[in-house]
Amino acid sequence: MMIELELMRKKIDEIDDKLLALFKERLEVSKKIGLLKKKHNIKIFDPQREQEIIDNCTQNVSEETYLLKNNGLKTKVASFREDFIKSLLE
Repeated sequence: MMIELELMRKKIDEIDDKLLALFKERLEVSKKIGLLKKKHNIKIFDPQREQEIIDNCTQNVSEETYLLKNNGLKTKVASFREDFIKSLLE
């Protein structure tokens, strides 16, 4: 049992490493998009695009889980977006 548990934990750690690498890559691309928009005087925040991303991320989640977590997700996305935009404008 302990060996199996350790193997599963190791797998979780590997997945976490991959997720972190993808998230860092996503942030870099997002930053480039923000700088490009800033350069061309395009509004940085696009509520329609943000909703598309949320919808894409939650399309395979059960309705019950989505309803329970959606408000929290929107709050986190909004908070992250505000911090990200502030960092681009500095």
